[in-house]
Amino acid sequence: MRSPSPEKDRTERYLITYADLMNLLLILFIVLFCTTSHDIVKTSAVMQAIKSGFVGGGQAAYTSSTSSKNGSENNAKASTNADDYSDFYNQLIALLSERQILDKVDITAKNNEVVISLKDNVLFAPGKADLSSDAVSLLTTMGNLIKNIKFGQIAIEGHTDSDPIHTYQFHDNRELSLARAYRVSKVFEDCGLDPKKILPVGYGEYFPVAPNTTPENKAKNRRVVISILKRGITPADEVISTDDIKKLNNSSSSSSTTSSTSSTSSTSSTSSTSSTSSTTSSSGISSNTSSTP
Repeated sequence: MRSPSPEKDRTERYLITYADLMNLLLILFIVLFCTTSHDIVKTSAVMQAIKSGFVGGGQAAYTSSTSSKNGSENNAKASTNADDYSDFYNQLIALLSERQILDKVDITAKNNEVVISLKDNVLFAPGKADLSSDAVSLLTTMGNLIKNIKFGQIAIEGHTDSDPIHTYQFHDNRELSLARAYRVSKVFEDCGLDPKKILPVGYGEYFPVAPNTTPENKAKNRRVVISILKRGITPADEVISTDDIKKLNNSSSSSSTTSSTSSTSSTSSTSSTSSTSSTTSSSGISSNTSSTP
């Protein structure tokens, strides 16, 4: 009986080793698959990020769960703020309708502000800056509504027509418009609104909404505009500080003093030179005179 060939024996041993290796690899991948959680959402997000980065050439679309959470919170705050302004707008319309003055008020809602334009006869008598009792009641209710929303600044503008005014109380239209804006601001302050956020301004007749050619147009120009801004206005002293202005003034004073000193020195020098020349000339004349026979 023949003994097994050495070559055949080596081939069979190789196949056994190869089969064992394949079995081990198969078991390894099965274990990895069973122990790994396959998150389809994250996988698709990562794939989208890769696609955006390589194909679109722009920013990746994948964001972490933390940034998504922060974005959701910011969106929720913005939505809440928008809802507050929407409620304020509706309540203001209801208030003006109840007072039967909705036809005398223009309300404009924009992204960053709510503008309320009231005709002057709603608040004031002609040529006067004193609020009527009904006007105080109306503005007080408006101030209480404003307290329920988050705002950055309230700009109160007084406007008049082009008819000149000159009384013991007001010298011109700008004084009248400023006094009216100030009266409105004081009512809002009495409601508890922050005075730092209230800015009364008087423009007089210089910013009309219609030509001052007819009584109807003049009535449109006589108005008080209340702008409720979602963002505040940067004060001037934050743009250019008072210290900087003082430094500029001091440097200007120093320059003036230096220039004055230089001018005085040059004047003194010139005077001294002229005096010396005159003395020399006089001496020359005297010597010439004495030598004459």
